[in-house]
Amino acid sequence: MRGTSIRCQESNLTVRGSRVIPELNTLELAEGWNMMSYLRKAPSDIAVCMEPIVESIAILKNEDGQVFMPEFGFNGIGNFETGIGYQIKTNAAASFTFHANNTELRTDQNNFARKAQDTKRFSRPVNTGSNHTVLILESAWEDGIEQGDELAAYDKDGNMVGSVALQQGHNAIAVWGDDAYTEEIEGMQTSELFSLVLYKESSDEMVTLKIAEYDRGSNSFIKDGLTVISGFEQEAVITQEMELFQNVPNPVKSNTEIGFFLPEDSKATITLTNSIGQQVVTITEMDYQRGYHSVNLEREALSSGMYFYSLKTSEKTITKQLTIIE
Repeated sequence: MRGTSIRCQESNLTVRGSRVIPELNTLELAEGWNMMSYLRKAPSDIAVCMEPIVESIAILKNEDGQVFMPEFGFNGIGNFETGIGYQIKTNAAASFTFHANNTELRTDQNNFARKAQDTKRFSRPVNTGSNHTVLILESAWEDGIEQGDELAAYDKDGNMVGSVALQQGHNAIAVWGDDAYTEEIEGMQTSELFSLVLYKESSDEMVTLKIAEYDRGSNSFIKDGLTVISGFEQEAVITQEMELFQNVPNPVKSNTEIGFFLPEDSKATITLTNSIGQQVVTITEMDYQRGYHSVNLEREALSSGMYFYSLKTSEKTITKQLTIIE
């Protein structure tokens, strides 16, 4: 039987186009979920841009899970950014056209989104591309919140799946679902229940929260689901234990950040092992003070595949899984 050889030739693909003119391209939004792009050249306040159809908007989300919810007067995103796509859910079909590029629009300067991600006690969660929005109304807090307070969401196994630095007024936290394309579990499964924990900076305490009143939804995870909480009860102060957070981003192409929390001053070692248990990298080995820390792992010469990273102190060892891809 004779073999056949196939010779492949290199080809060049050239793509040409012109910039879309915002005011000449009407977006037709169906009732329910839609994807939309921001077509203008410069950033602009979402609330100003969407004012013509604001009564039709249930929720608008960016890729980080931050939201604009006009029903509650909440803009947790701030500005539309050029070249970025957004999800929008409408209560009814609507037609929408962006203002022309030469139209001067107010730019929101509240920096709410940046401040919300500036957590000090908890790591940033893994953005898996699938989340459930939890809006916490200002009235939900019995004693209010203070600057430096943070909120985290945990799954049934005690893995953190969402975090936010709290600010005055309403707040929103994205609870992240699992990425089906990786072997490790980085987020929630459909219908799994999440719990919320409040970190109070002034007293350095972690407090479990009982959701006493829902405006809508529940604490059951649904992709693109929505929960609005109007009342909390603080259940109990819990002992802060050593935590190892899921690396961000995951999967890893070039580098990734590994966050961890130490409840007391201690020597900590983080190592990386391959799928057959061989240690390949010591990421850090030094004395740390009590608190949250993070280290960076460079992919360098590591081949693609599944790995395990472990945080070890004299008290205990915690291990999680990560994936490296090309």
